[in-house]
Amino acid sequence: MHALLRAAVAGAVVGLAESVVVDELGGSWGWGLPLVLMFLMPFPVSLLLCRWGRLPLAVPMGVTAPFCLAASLLTFVVSMPSITEYGGRLQHLVFMALGALSFAFAAAMMMRIGRGLRIATLVLVAAVHVAGGLGGGALSFVLDTRMLAHDGVPIILPDLPDHRLVQAHSQYRRVELVYEWPGGDSNLSVTVRPSRGVSQREICEGELACRKAATGLWIRDEGDVKAVITKRGRALVELRGTAPETELLALVPTLHEVGIWELAGN
Repeated sequence: MHALLRAAVAGAVVGLAESVVVDELGGSWGWGLPLVLMFLMPFPVSLLLCRWGRLPLAVPMGVTAPFCLAASLLTFVVSMPSITEYGGRLQHLVFMALGALSFAFAAAMMMRIGRGLRIATLVLVAAVHVAGGLGGGALSFVLDTRMLAHDGVPIILPDLPDHRLVQAHSQYRRVELVYEWPGGDSNLSVTVRPSRGVSQREICEGELACRKAATGLWIRDEGDVKAVITKRGRALVELRGTAPETELLALVPTLHEVGIWELAGN
């Protein structure tokens, strides 16, 4: 097996170990201990794997490659904050890929390999990180919508033929789209998240004026801003904006499922 490939395999193992630390300790221990472990743990594991894999310059590789992985993870965590919240197989695959690329980058910079292979490796690593840094928000949005779909929660939107989509962003298992009302004088925010385990108190957000208008339908008054929240199957949909309450309520019957490609067409 080529030394570059052995380095990538070692990096994938280290990336998987990093993901397990995030998965197992990130929620219950806060982020202090996981961050310390994520920074320190890769060095002994990397040294061990580089020596076991008989890589050239095993010790320098074992010390340098974890720094490359730390920089790679930082790039993606900044552009895709929810990357550490996916958990399970998807998160493991992302961390393993970043580990493999980071170790391959270190190997290409330090080892004696063919010039063409070195250039190809460096171009691939650079392309992935530029795409992640610049397009991380879009990729995160797609992954979050896929996670919702995996939970049986589709993207549900009202009919807005005269509105223009101006923003689309997401958090873990939660997507929000912001539309501009005709005339551009105000915006309408549409948020979709799983309805499972959400209490009425969470829907009404504590002390805000809130009332249940019908089964599965709530109206929250935030002063100049009104919010209409409704359940649609496994989805909880919130329509929020400065439009009159009657206009927001009129959008509820038009709610329907949309696919990611239909959404991209907006």
